Amino acid sequence: MSDPAERFFAAATATLSENAELQCMARRELEECLEAGESEGLSEATDRLEAAKPKRTWKIVLYAVTAAVSLVSLGVLGRMAASFDGFRVFLDPLAGHFPDPVKTETHWGRNLSSQQRLLLFGDTAKSGPAAQFKALWDSDPTNPAYFAEYSIQFISEHGKLPPDFLETADRLDPNNAWFTLIAASMTAKNAVKKSTPSSLEREQGLPPNYEILEPKRLDESIRFLEKAASQPRFESYQASLLAQRIALLPPRSDYTSQWPGIVHLAMRPLASIHFRHAADAADAAAWQAADRGDAGAFRKIAANWESCLRKIAGEETPELIQGLVARVTLQGSANRYGKTSLPGIEDWNDRWRRISERMLAEKEERDRRESPDALKLRSGMMSGLSLPLLWKQLRSPIPISDAELKPGRMVDHELFSRISAAILWQLFGLMLLAAALYRQRAGLLVRRLSARLEQILIPIDWAWILGGGVLAPFLFYLAIYRLSPLGARDWSLSASAFLVPSGQVAAMGFLMIVLPVLIAGRRLGRRGAMLGWEKGHAWLGWSAVACGALSLPITGLSFASGKGSEITMTIAALLLGVFALGWLAIGIRAVFSKRPALLRRATLSRILVPAYALAMLLMVASMPLYHAAEKHWLAQDRLTEISPDAPALSRYEWQVARALRAELLEVLDSK
Repeated sequence: MSDPAERFFAAATATLSENAELQCMARRELEECLEAGESEGLSEATDRLEAAKPKRTWKIVLYAVTAAVSLVSLGVLGRMAASFDGFRVFLDPLAGHFPDPVKTETHWGRNLSSQQRLLLFGDTAKSGPAAQFKALWDSDPTNPAYFAEYSIQFISEHGKLPPDFLETADRLDPNNAWFTLIAASMTAKNAVKKSTPSSLEREQGLPPNYEILEPKRLDESIRFLEKAASQPRFESYQASLLAQRIALLPPRSDYTSQWPGIVHLAMRPLASIHFRHAADAADAAAWQAADRGDAGAFRKIAANWESCLRKIAGEETPELIQGLVARVTLQGSANRYGKTSLPGIEDWNDRWRRISERMLAEKEERDRRESPDALKLRSGMMSGLSLPLLWKQLRSPIPISDAELKPGRMVDHELFSRISAAILWQLFGLMLLAAALYRQRAGLLVRRLSARLEQILIPIDWAWILGGGVLAPFLFYLAIYRLSPLGARDWSLSASAFLVPSGQVAAMGFLMIVLPVLIAGRRLGRRGAMLGWEKGHAWLGWSAVACGALSLPITGLSFASGKGSEITMTIAALLLGVFALGWLAIGIRAVFSKRPALLRRATLSRILVPAYALAMLLMVASMPLYHAAEKHWLAQDRLTEISPDAPALSRYEWQVARALRAELLEVLDSK
């Protein structure tokens, strides 16, 4: 062997000097490699080995920072998982009460006073919502709002009025027609039976007939309706109570933090749904009066019910359902009053017939009207479920601009980015572990020698491996997803069924796994050409990478116009599939490599460890940035916010409820 070769052997085996036998075996291994390699670059490699430090400081720093940030991220991931677990608390199908007040109070009621907890949850030590909210009323027995809340909970649980309901209401709030109308509704429940119209009657729009099951209860209900019509006030107190409760809810800071409050408020029992029983009682009594030919009684019943309808429609309530119940009952009553043939009520007939025809035409228009595509394609997932339905409830829908839709949509995208980063962080951790364990399939000689030969790489090689293999695909993904229309951030995640963002994230992850392997193999081949490590251009691997890189923008292109292109998506899927198969082929070849290639592959696996550590660090570092962006956009989302100044499940629902009340009052005022 020439002097340069001897010098190289000495430098390459210097770390084995404590084991003469192992050093001798390493020399023979290197001699075999040199015979298959080129003499060019031998001196340069020897110089690098002789100058190399036992440990590279930058690697230690990289591993330490990655480990430290990853440990911190475990806390972040734990809080993220806890927030999702907290969300599940409110959807526990096995809970006795839905949502379970004990769990909800434990989850975010710790910092509330005892009175505030009563307002939100009632006394969770008691059994059943009626008993729980009886405690709220007991805390202030003269408060009519608390009595109204207790009454709603009691009716919801037991299907009847609480004991001494009207006596208590007359004592606490004697001029409030809400209590009287609730009494009329619950008294009328099951007192009459509405007939099922035939197909012909349905086509002709004929009003239903009624069977009087309990005449005494019907008469009592009509007396309550007459009393309610004469009372000056109508207040359920639900708007003021809801505003107080919203002020006690934990502020929404990110996507998951808003759901407990939404579910908690959405599961409140609704009293207004029972008003349909009062409507049936009024219609049945009017039907009886018409059948007797008693025009005076008919006018009186109809006038009293119209007065009650005005009160229901005009109340400032957080419940859109109350307006919808009022509209349905108004339409049914208008149909009956307009088609009742009775001498002496002709003027009454004409007015209600016009109201009935107007409401029927408006209903047909609402049924025909399609909500704008933007409400589904450009909104967030949560708002995309509710906004199209809310938009169709009005004669003149409240317009929604893209600027209003954008924050909800962006919240979803940032949440998806955060979850994706967490998943990729774990995937890259597994790849790092696999790379670190790969060398264990070789013997001690190859493991020790590969650790030494890794040092033939120079800084420019590491720059290519870390920069080109890890940073470049990450930045390429960010440029496509965040800076170009190909990221489909102008569209909701559900618009593409998650295919676009998922495909692009998958492409980025595969690139960050495969590219370091190819680049490291190429750079190691150049520096280790004298060992026969120059392996050509790895066309299979680079072709797979090209497919993966192309799939990223093409996936976005498939949904660039807001409507999926099946051909383009198929092409993107095929490209990504080819890329995944190429990655699989590389992995299989590494696992089943023959002994002559084992030293090179063991050295390559050592080089990949810092590359995957950097990939983990990028994912971990990006998670708080995505979270901050998620919070930023959520703070700007006004459509779906829950606010005390707009007490409802969302600000837009509150606006729709107000507009619906105005429309109903306009109809009632029409001549």
